[in-house]
Amino acid sequence: MIIQCIPNRLFGTWAKLGGNHVLFDVNSLVVWQSFDYPTDCLVPGQRLFQGQQLIPSVSSTNWTAQKDLFSLQVTNEGLFAYVTSNPPQVYYDNLRYRNNTNTGRRYIRFLNGSLSLFTLSDEPSDPFELFPIPITSSAQYLKLMPDGHLQVFEWQGSWLVVADLFNGYLGECNYPMACGRNGLCSGTQQCSCPVSSSPRIDYFRAVNDRQPNLG
Repeated sequence: MIIQCIPNRLFGTWAKLGGNHVLFDVNSLVVWQSFDYPTDCLVPGQRLFQGQQLIPSVSSTNWTAQKDLFSLQVTNEGLFAYVTSNPPQVYYDNLRYRNNTNTGRRYIRFLNGSLSLFTLSDEPSDPFELFPIPITSSAQYLKLMPDGHLQVFEWQGSWLVVADLFNGYLGECNYPMACGRNGLCSGTQQCSCPVSSSPRIDYFRAVNDRQPNLG
């Protein structure tokens, strides 16, 4: 994508800086930037603050997936991933601040080589915890997927997954909806439908026999 910057006496100029779309006023001060409004992904250098969240976009391959089913948020305790319910249920909470004595707004930042927890008073020298991510000289982005996975993509002639950050903490069956609605998950994400005690009655059938993970 190419953005052409056209000076304007009233609105100033647009620019694209390292994946960040920025609007400057006539005094070259930033009045709006896309980094402040994350959607489903982060690019290197971008922060996710308390009060913000990543929400996956609708899956292009699983049309039974529910929109806004998952979210990723920073709280006063650390980084949490939620599945939508009332109240929301946590399915990932393993990246926490070691103590809560530091003051300042909490956030995570996607860096080349890590996803790190900070407070405003600590950056850049003292992150609380780290998700190690393969260092790259190419382009990367981090995305919360419609299935609840938090994946890092890297450009290697095409976009490839180079890290799945929750996998070291969650087994495949511990992701909510790993086998879709009403599906049972076992082993290495072997999906099946609940079996009736009566051999004559099937209360459940697969949405798609060729894709049992759809539920």
